[in-house]
Amino acid sequence: RLQLNDALNYVRERGRLDGRILAEKISETFYELNGAEPSLDELVDVFRRIKSELADEAEQDLIDSGYVKDTKDNGSAYYLAKKFGGDFNKAQPADIVDYAFRIVKEDWISRAKSVFKSTKGRLPNETELQECVESLALKLATQAVDGTFVEYSDVNDYDSVA
Repeated sequence: RLQLNDALNYVRERGRLDGRILAEKISETFYELNGAEPSLDELVDVFRRIKSELADEAEQDLIDSGYVKDTKDNGSAYYLAKKFGGDFNKAQPADIVDYAFRIVKEDWISRAKSVFKSTKGRLPNETELQECVESLALKLATQAVDGTFVEYSDVNDYDSVA
């Protein structure tokens, strides 16, 4: 316990010293760019942005390593596409499967809403939407097992889907 306190005190002291050096470097750079010394508020703002960017980077590292769930992930395929910047070469196989799943999920929900609205004249409630999506999934599974394929356009009314 005593060694831990000593180590913590050393890190704090080192942080103060490094913080002073960093503040001097930032002030010098600010002067070179703007021709004037930064005000205290401007210097504090720079440190806040650095702290925020370091925190974001650390959070992303924890998310990438799987220790923390990504709280910004809204469950959409668009989010994953944005996360990988369209370059899925660096994605893990599980990420690609998740991306494909999200695309299919969004497509089925969209189609179920569309079929329901075209037949009932309104959007489905949550229960009706679930029943419609389940019916579409069951039809797709049946077709996959039978080796047949029916276009979604052939399903033109809610009653045949649900």
